Amino acid sequence: MAADIIQTRQKEYVNSMSALLSVFAGGLLRKFAVKQEALVGEEIYFYKSSGGSSTRNTRNMFDSSYTGQGGKIEAIKVEPDYILWDEKIPQKELWKTKLDVKSELVRLGVNQIAVDEDKMIINTIKAGSLNDVGAVGTDLNTQLRLLIAQIADSVLSSKMAIDGQNGTVMIMNKTAYKILAASNASIKSDFITNQMELSKGNVPRMFMGCDMVTFPDDVLTSGEIYLVPYGTYGFASWKGSQKQEALYEHRDLHLYLTADITAGAVLLDPKAITRFKYDPLSKPSQDLIL
Repeated sequence: MAADIIQTRQKEYVNSMSALLSVFAGGLLRKFAVKQEALVGEEIYFYKSSGGSSTRNTRNMFDSSYTGQGGKIEAIKVEPDYILWDEKIPQKELWKTKLDVKSELVRLGVNQIAVDEDKMIINTIKAGSLNDVGAVGTDLNTQLRLLIAQIADSVLSSKMAIDGQNGTVMIMNKTAYKILAASNASIKSDFITNQMELSKGNVPRMFMGCDMVTFPDDVLTSGEIYLVPYGTYGFASWKGSQKQEALYEHRDLHLYLTADITAGAVLLDPKAITRFKYDPLSKPSQDLIL
C-alpha cells in the first residue's frame, strides 16, 4: 500500500540522516578553525588578545599609574546561520528509492552540506582585509619561488597558535592545482612522494608542509591562492541544532526531504592570511629545481 511505503521511507530517511549528522565533522576547512559551540540561540564570542608584555622587574601593581601587561582583549561575535539541503521524491518513485545510510541520495545531501559549509568559510576569508602578496607579470618560476617563501612564513605563523595546534591550509581552484601539479617545483619536492598517490588514483593533498584544498573555478577566482594558518578564523555552531525531516504532501504526491545544520565563520587574524596573486597564463623561463 502507498501509505506503508511512504511511512517506511520517512522513517528510513529520518533515521539515516540523523545518524550521519550526529557524527558530521564538517567540510574540509572546519578542522583549521578555532571552534566554539553553544546552546541554540546563545551568543558566541571568540577572544583575540594582542599587545601583551612581561618584565623581569618587580612592579607595584597597586600604583595608580600601573595599567597591566595583559594587552588588549577583543571580543569577536559570530552568529551561526542555517545551511539547508532539500529534495523531493515523486510518490511513484518511492518503491525503488532507498533512503538508508548507504543510499546515494542521503550521502549526497550530507556531502552538499559539507561543500556549502566550506563555501561559507572561504567567502568569509575572501571578504577579509588580508595580506596581499603576488608576482603577477613575472615568469612562473619566479612566482613559484615567491609562493614557497610565503608558504614558509604561513607555516611558521601556524606553529605559534596558543593552543598548541598547528597547520596551514593552501586553498586554490582547480586551475591553480593543475599548474602546481605540473610544475618542476612540485615534481622535485612533495610530488615526488605523491606520484605514488597519483598512480593509485588518489589526489595529492600536501605541498611544502601545507594541506591543499581545491575548489571549482567558479568558487575561487583564477590567479589567487590563499595560505591560511591554523587559528586565523573561527567556526561556530549551535549544539544539537541539526535537523532532518521527511514530509509527505498528498496535494502533489511527493515526499519532501530536508536537512540542516548551523554554522558561522569569522576572521580572527586576517593579516596572517596571505592572498597570493599569480598569473595563471605565465610560462617557466627555465627548469626550477628545489
